[in-house]
Amino acid sequence: MEVVPLQEDSDEGIAKAVCLVLEKDPFVNAERIGVTVKKSVVTLEGDALSAPQKAMAEFDVWYVFGVDKVDNRMEVRP
Repeated sequence: MEVVPLQEDSDEGIAKAVCLVLEKDPFVNAERIGVTVKKSVVTLEGDALSAPQKAMAEFDVWYVFGVDKVDNRMEVRP
């Protein structure tokens, strides 16, 4: 059996979902992260207070349905 969605996920929809996931994570400061999506590739820009926080932001993005790739360009700035 094959599951076929009624419609494709839009980049805008993916971006909104990613922002929501980041806002809900208490270990990530979503206000310091910029999110862009193009052809299901999510780019994270901004800064994180630590390397684990940067990794957690990327990890969170993978939970969003429709994400094909994550380009984590965040910088660690304590």
